[in-house]
Amino acid sequence: MSAAGSGTGGVAVAVASVALVTVAVVALVGGPRPTGYLLAAVLAGAALARAVLPIRLVGPFAVRSRGTDVTVCLALALALALVSFLAPS
Repeated sequence: MSAAGSGTGGVAVAVASVALVTVAVVALVGGPRPTGYLLAAVLAGAALARAVLPIRLVGPFAVRSRGTDVTVCLALALALALVSFLAPS
């Protein structure tokens, strides 16, 4: 059985993989500011997913307690968005 169809976080891993490939493409084409904003959005999406989805759907992304995971992802997203805003274009 493939990881994407296993129902134990395979979908989360597939979505994260697509998001990171998209970030890599934006990094090559768009530069640092859009890449930073996109990474911040991915982290915010990960925080949202971790906040609302059960552990069986987030799979390997459920590392610590739900509150800790959400707080860390949101703090990193905010910091990355701020750094991207302040970065020269």
